[in-house]
Amino acid sequence: MHNDDKTLAIDRLYALSSSYMAQSDQSRTLRRSSSRRSAYRERQVFLIDIYQEAAARVASGQKVALADIIEQQGSTPREKGAQMLVWLREDSPGEKGLAIAGTVGGGRLEAEVIEKARACLSSGQESALHAFDLTGEDAAEMDMICGGSGTVLITVFTSRDAEVLDLARQAIVDKRRAWLVTLLEGDATYSAYVDDYREPTSGCELSEAQLKLIRDSAGPAMHIHDDESIIISARMLTPGPSLYIFGGGHVGLATANLCHLIGFETVIIDDREEFANTERFPHSQCIVTAEGEALSGFAFDDNAYVLIMTRGHLLDYDWLKWVLSLSAMPKYVGMIGSRRKIALIYERLEREGIQKDRIRQVYSPVGLPIAAQTPEEIAVSIAAQLIQIRNNG
Repeated sequence: MHNDDKTLAIDRLYALSSSYMAQSDQSRTLRRSSSRRSAYRERQVFLIDIYQEAAARVASGQKVALADIIEQQGSTPREKGAQMLVWLREDSPGEKGLAIAGTVGGGRLEAEVIEKARACLSSGQESALHAFDLTGEDAAEMDMICGGSGTVLITVFTSRDAEVLDLARQAIVDKRRAWLVTLLEGDATYSAYVDDYREPTSGCELSEAQLKLIRDSAGPAMHIHDDESIIISARMLTPGPSLYIFGGGHVGLATANLCHLIGFETVIIDDREEFANTERFPHSQCIVTAEGEALSGFAFDDNAYVLIMTRGHLLDYDWLKWVLSLSAMPKYVGMIGSRRKIALIYERLEREGIQKDRIRQVYSPVGLPIAAQTPEEIAVSIAAQLIQIRNNG
C-alpha cells in the first residue's frame, strides 16, 4: 500500500470511529419482537451514562426504572451489580415504545426484565423483584445455558427522587465514593443518597442500624440486606478508572478513542498544544505541559492507569521517572518502546536511585502480544491489556 493510500485508510478509520462514538449520546430504543429477545447493544453503556440519563429524565418529570442484579449464584450473563435503565419513549406513546441504557445480560432474561419494568412504569408500581434461573428446563426455554440463578430488583424513580439521582450522578463525576440506597417496606419504596462520609445527605431517613449495613457494604456491586421487614439495597457508586496518556501522537490518539469506548476517563498530557487539545481529543481532558507539577491536582492512585508514549526516549524517561517517584504507584504503568530502549531506560533509572521493585511493576513492552503494527492495532493490544488488568483486579 502506498503512503497516500495508507493515510487515507487511517483517516477513514478515524472518521468511522468518531461517527461511532457520536452515537453514544443518542438513546437506543427497544420494541417488543415476536421472539421476545432484547436487541443487541450498539455499544457498552457505563455507570455515568446510566445516572446522567436517569437524573435528566426525572428532573424533567419523567419516570424511569432502574434494574439491578442484586443476587447471583453460579454463572450468569452479567455479574451482581449490573444495571440497566428503562423508560417510556415520549415520541411514540401509541406504540408503547421503550428506551434502554445498559444491560443485565441480554436474551430472554433481559426481555423479561424489560417487560416487568414496563409494567411498573405503566401501572405506578414502585418496585418489583424478578427471580431468574438459568439451569435445567428454564434455561433451555430461555435459550441461555449459563447455569446460574439470581434476582433482579426493579426500582422506579420519579421527580421526588430528582435530588437523590443528581447527587449520585455528581458523585460519579467527582470520583467520590457514595451509595444510592433503596428501601423496600411492603409496597412502599424509598430512596436515599449516602456520600463518601457515609452519612445520609438526601432522601429518606436512615436509622443507625441501616447506616451500619450500608457501611458494611463492600465492593462496586449491589448488596442486599434484610432489616426485619425492610429490604435495603445499597449500590456503591464506584468512580470509573482514569487513564493518563503521556503523548498525543498517532498511537495516543487511537488508544484514547478506543479506551473511551471501554469506559476509561482519559487525560492527555503533551507539551505540544497541537497534540493536546479537545478538537483532537473530544472525549479527553487535555493538559499541555512537560512538568509534573502541572498534574498535582490529579489522583494517581489505585484507580489510575498510566501510558507513556511520547515523541522521544528522553521524554519517556522523564515521565516514567516522575511516575515511579510518586508516593503511591498507580494501578497500571505501561511504556511503549523496543526492548533495547526499555533496557537502557531501566538501567538509567536504577543508577538514579529508583527502586527495582517499582521498575518491575512497569508493563513494557506495552500491550498484549498480538503482533500489532499500526497505531490502531497497537491501541487494540493496549486496550485488551487494560481490560485484563481492570477486570482481574
